[in-house]
Amino acid sequence: MVYIQNGGQYIALPVTVVATSTWSTSWAFLFELGSVIIQTQDSDGITPNPGNRTFKIVIVAGPARLMNIDWNNYDEVKSRFQLME
Repeated sequence: MVYIQNGGQYIALPVTVVATSTWSTSWAFLFELGSVIIQTQDSDGITPNPGNRTFKIVIVAGPARLMNIDWNNYDEVKSRFQLME
């Protein structure tokens, strides 16, 4: 799972953040062995410079994905796996 910091909270990717009634930014990720790629695109089709962003990446073994956890809630994931900051 990948989470992006938005204000004081972390939001699970993929996500679309609405800036105005006519403009938004979408965030997604791809992964493969040894790397994670973060993608972003504005609703006008332009790939913006994302500036400085903070992300959290949580990697778990396959069987752990079957646990009863709200994977979209970083605070719950952090608590359940006792993750350090």
